[in-house]
Amino acid sequence: MPFTYKIDTDLGLIFYSGLNTNGAEMLQAEKAAANDPSRLPSMKIIVDLSKSTLDISLNDIYEALKMNRNRMEKGSALEATAFISHSRFIKALGDTYRLLGENMPLLFGIFNTLPDAIKWLGLSDKEAEISRIQEEIMKDLEKKAAV
Repeated sequence: MPFTYKIDTDLGLIFYSGLNTNGAEMLQAEKAAANDPSRLPSMKIIVDLSKSTLDISLNDIYEALKMNRNRMEKGSALEATAFISHSRFIKALGDTYRLLGENMPLLFGIFNTLPDAIKWLGLSDKEAEISRIQEEIMKDLEKKAAV
């Protein structure tokens, strides 16, 4: 799968990343993480798209909103989510997501760098550990892509 995640319970963080991925793969990774026994309520989330080209549709956005509505109906709060991307397209998708989810308590930001995302999430004291997670996931994805 070109999109994957790692959960770090000590940091209270889910870190997603991918290479040349699409919305369906992102949603598949989110569903897998939601069912992962190490996922705890109210974990902070980083979605690193800094080295990814992303193919996403309006239907993918609707599906993500549906997943969040279901989460809220089950009593779970929506987590603070920081996206990392230089893409104007991703920023436009974020605006679209906010507009379509206007009645939902969405808490997300889109940042150009990992340190900015970490700071926004209030995890600045854990930057070294989070940077290692990013490097580990990228190495694994690049290795899988080379096969």
